[in-house]
Amino acid sequence: GGKLHLQTPMEVRSFAAAPGASADLVADVVRYLAAAREQRGEAPAGTVSAVSYSVGAVLADQTQQGRQREARVKRQLLMHHADIVCLQGLDPEGRGEGLAATLSEDGYGFACARGADGEANAVFWDRNRWERAGIEERGAALAVDLRLIEDPKVQIRAVSARPDLVLGWDGGIGGLCGAAAPSPTVVCADLAALGGAEGAAIIEDLAAMPSAAQEVLGEEIAAPIEEDCILPARSKVTGLNKLRCEDAVLFRNLAPVAVLSGHTEGYLATMAPDEVAKQFPAFRLPIVAAFDWRPPAAVAAPDTARPHRRVRL
Repeated sequence: GGKLHLQTPMEVRSFAAAPGASADLVADVVRYLAAAREQRGEAPAGTVSAVSYSVGAVLADQTQQGRQREARVKRQLLMHHADIVCLQGLDPEGRGEGLAATLSEDGYGFACARGADGEANAVFWDRNRWERAGIEERGAALAVDLRLIEDPKVQIRAVSARPDLVLGWDGGIGGLCGAAAPSPTVVCADLAALGGAEGAAIIEDLAAMPSAAQEVLGEEIAAPIEEDCILPARSKVTGLNKLRCEDAVLFRNLAPVAVLSGHTEGYLATMAPDEVAKQFPAFRLPIVAAFDWRPPAAVAAPDTARPHRRVRL
């Protein structure tokens, strides 16, 4: 006489190919990012991949529940061995020590910038493929110049930051990713203090940089808003989970190849509170994107009329 209660099927994130990107290159990038270590092989030539994740709230939770959240974040990060991992809110010498150690054991080097107010942001890079060529800080905003080991002429700048209005108009993050900065450039930013991902337009140098998610997916990546006791904030009118898009990966002098999709608004808004906490330990989603650094002439021109191709994980 028992009854079965079916839960909402889990939505699986999938890689979306950038318009105009070579199908073979997309397949190679997805294989590299999604395969197990022993099956990964070499990174596709001419590409750089990045993960951006804001983890400060998780690391600030020192309860047993917080430690469980951190363990889930570790598993999320280890799913994709990207060239660059930018973690906003992480201090490797503070509460982020365990997470930094996990990534170090997985082959990453790292650098961190700390602000006077305790703010911290970190950049990790694959030591087997990249070496640090330089570092620049503006308070807690961090830029790391990375040189490709197999071809020292190739250099990428990775920026990890949580800009605010004061930082944005005081030469902070703009000084790290403006037109005078080395290129190509990837900016991984937690933009919550600017009102969300669309707030990038407030800062002149960020406004000039396209968003990987917008370019490939047509929208920024949303996640439920956290309320007290790691429960999602819910609308008093509809009872649905409240959502927002707080993070972005911006770029300059690069061509997007693929971006890991988010979830549909309906899926996020109707998730049960306990499922939200399990699937979104940081109440954010890591943004995963891959780019081609080769000259524009070597990259096919985007065809905006083509539908986005999705590659299941």
